[in-house]
Amino acid sequence: KSVLENEKRKKVEQAQIEIQQNIAASKAKKEQAVKKNQQNALMAELQSKCKKDNHYKDAEDGAIENIIS
Repeated sequence: KSVLENEKRKKVEQAQIEIQQNIAASKAKKEQAVKKNQQNALMAELQSKCKKDNHYKDAEDGAIENIIS
């Protein structure tokens, strides 16, 4: 009896660990997607402003440098 209970307990604990890992991975992916969307929105805004100012290429290069660094 106790051997079976131990095995069941171990399986439950392993499942709980896997669930926590999946939750953490999911949160990390979501945070990464949010950050990427923010960068894309910033880049789109900068490109729009640059086109209006006729300094599109220089400013875009500067914006890319800022995002990378």
